Amino acid sequence: MALLQLLIAVIVLGLLFYGVAKLLGGNQNLSRSTVLWSIIAIAIVLLALTGRLGWLVPLTGAIAALLVRSAQTLAPLLPLLEKIWREHRRKPEAETTGATGGGNGMTRVEALAVLGLSEGATHEEIIAAHRRLMQKVHPDRGGSDYLASQLNKARNILLQ
Repeated sequence: MALLQLLIAVIVLGLLFYGVAKLLGGNQNLSRSTVLWSIIAIAIVLLALTGRLGWLVPLTGAIAALLVRSAQTLAPLLPLLEKIWREHRRKPEAETTGATGGGNGMTRVEALAVLGLSEGATHEEIIAAHRRLMQKVHPDRGGSDYLASQLNKARNILLQ
């Protein structure tokens, strides 16, 4: 029962922190990671105050030992992880510029090639080709966000 009360207190304090930070920050966006780390910090403080923090020290030690032992294995992966991180950081910018109708330089010929159509395709053929290809590459079905956005962009260009 006390654990449930502690969980509720952490959630309420986290939401309170989020609300106060939004009010004080004005138009600044509060990132999810800031909110998450704040909730974790509040949880640790509450656990320390209630005397339930004993399990955290051995857990931290175990994680540190695991990281030290696996550092040799993980070291070659660091450049790959950095590349993935950089692409992930750039991805939202590309999505927002594509959503504004910037077109990002796709021509009508390229749009036809993306959808596998020839010049003079009808409205129905464009919709059918888009639907058929989207079923294959949709992110909900394990496909790529990039390919789905390219299909959408091609459809929009051809339907204009």
